[in-house]
Amino acid sequence: MSTSTIYIYREAFRAFKQDAHKDFTAALALLADVRARSDNLDHFAEEALSSLRQIPELAGVDRLCLAQMSPAVPMLSVLSSANTQDLGLNQVPGGVHCFVSASGSLVSVREGRLRIYDDIQGVMASFAAQGCPPQRTIRRVSEMGLQSGLCLPLQSHGSRGLLFLNSRQRGYFHDITPATAVHLTQLAQICRSLLHPAAPGFDIVQWPVVPVRIEDFIGEFTWALAARCGLDIEVEVEYANPIDDSSWVWSPDLAIHALLETIGTAMLPLGGGLRLQLTPFHPHASRLEIEVSARAPRSYATFVRQFDLSQFSLRSWGIAVERRDSGAIALSLPIEPSFHQLGDSCYSI
Repeated sequence: MSTSTIYIYREAFRAFKQDAHKDFTAALALLADVRARSDNLDHFAEEALSSLRQIPELAGVDRLCLAQMSPAVPMLSVLSSANTQDLGLNQVPGGVHCFVSASGSLVSVREGRLRIYDDIQGVMASFAAQGCPPQRTIRRVSEMGLQSGLCLPLQSHGSRGLLFLNSRQRGYFHDITPATAVHLTQLAQICRSLLHPAAPGFDIVQWPVVPVRIEDFIGEFTWALAARCGLDIEVEVEYANPIDDSSWVWSPDLAIHALLETIGTAMLPLGGGLRLQLTPFHPHASRLEIEVSARAPRSYATFVRQFDLSQFSLRSWGIAVERRDSGAIALSLPIEPSFHQLGDSCYSI
């Protein structure tokens, strides 16, 4: 199946000015109230999906997902997600992170256009025809019984997001009516306000996603640490089990940036050297935890005062930062299982 038959791009917002005078008052008021009813991101998708299904033009929507594209790295972070109860377990909940192809349509689609597919089985077949595994989230959406999908790109002060809608009906989003475009515009405005602020200075940076190779990472981190601090710092690394290079992919540049940012913001004393401890992997891991500590730790009170700055600056990458009573900092970074010997599992539709 060719790309042109999988994706249908439409001008989503052109109908807004043409049809804004029509009587959409009730539906727009329903959507406008979504933000007030959802006290946090955990509840946003559930409230928004409930409201959409009360609008006749969108009553067939069975899943809603708001995600954010990470700066510098081709990676999606799910901010909020919900589906109808009869679909069962939500297999792509909030908090999930997924690497995607840097040249795929999820990265290239721009605001004002929709990315639509009519038949998810055709999408899955297109991967099989190329000898590629289906991208992880599209496989899970298929397993939930959903058949068609719509992706609406979002832009807000440098942050890029994506709103996904899915239906169990094939071809449900094929024809976008003026009324539907107006409702999507209103929903997009709400979603933009929920995106995390973008990390400044990363507009043109492109960090690749590659197989996990700890030895290479240690060497690159040590070099970067010396270059930033002007010191030849000894770095001690401990990890409990060997890591098969072909089993996992990640962004080592993102890991190095996160470590440098956290070390600098928390003002860890570097003269005595650093110690990194990596948690063991397990077959279904989606996160890698790196605990970093200075050999001569600063007082815990000073560390706590600086901690929140690190946590805020790394949030747009989906990196969790935890402070430990010992004075160590634990970083939790996204990783993803690889399905290829070359470690290339980064496909997107």
